Amino acid sequence: MTDEPDHDDGELIPLEPLDEAAEQQRARRLRELRDIEAPLRAGSAHLPTVPLEHREDLGPGDLEHFVVNYCLDSHNFHIERLELHVRQLRRFGETGRAAVRSFLEGRSSEPALRDVEPDALDGMLRELLERL
Repeated sequence: MTDEPDHDDGELIPLEPLDEAAEQQRARRLRELRDIEAPLRAGSAHLPTVPLEHREDLGPGDLEHFVVNYCLDSHNFHIERLELHVRQLRRFGETGRAAVRSFLEGRSSEPALRDVEPDALDGMLRELLERL
């Protein structure tokens, strides 16, 4: 047995008194955060909802994620997924090839590819460009 009191007898444990100043500060901070968040939420309404293949303003930068995914999957030996990325880029013809060339020519980079040896990355990009 312990010397600690048993609270199963229906008694309530007393709570600390409410710190009004701390509560007001917390409420003020929540309002500030909501004020910061509101324009961000409103700004997301302008993001394109049109599928990539139907966008008139499509550029190589819009397709870079396909190039990055191809390189990451190649680097991580997910060979079964490479053809998927190739097909996705092929749909966009010259714009897809331009996205690959952007990486080859050093105009684009991606932090997720930093662990890939530069010569290996160059080889992956050249292979991808040939497949397109």
